[in-house]
Amino acid sequence: IKLKRASLGNSEFLWELKNDPVVLAGSYVIRDPVSYEQYYKWLSDRLQDPQTDLWIVEEGNIHYGDVRLDIGTEIELSIRLTKEVRGKGIGAKVLKMLINKASKYKLPMIACAPSMLVSL
Repeated sequence: IKLKRASLGNSEFLWELKNDPVVLAGSYVIRDPVSYEQYYKWLSDRLQDPQTDLWIVEEGNIHYGDVRLDIGTEIELSIRLTKEVRGKGIGAKVLKMLINKASKYKLPMIACAPSMLVSL
């Protein structure tokens, strides 16, 4: 499993993941499906934001989800995984990778995933 920088080329995959019912239910910001146009604009803005790091979780050429760091006075860690890999230990592996990336900022961390909001 590795993390690859996200790009606009990943927009369709990320949009479908965003609109996954489990992902929507776990969101504490947007709980309703979003249009592709809305998501594309959001993604474009995020990819240009120096306070955001966004990666695709993948193995080989198979996409398992995405992870994001939102950097402010604390770092918010966000993880979204496809239904095919949920409950298989991928999230724990990815969280460790994400914490490692976030630790360089030397700020408090908050992890966000469906049904989870914890301070690290």
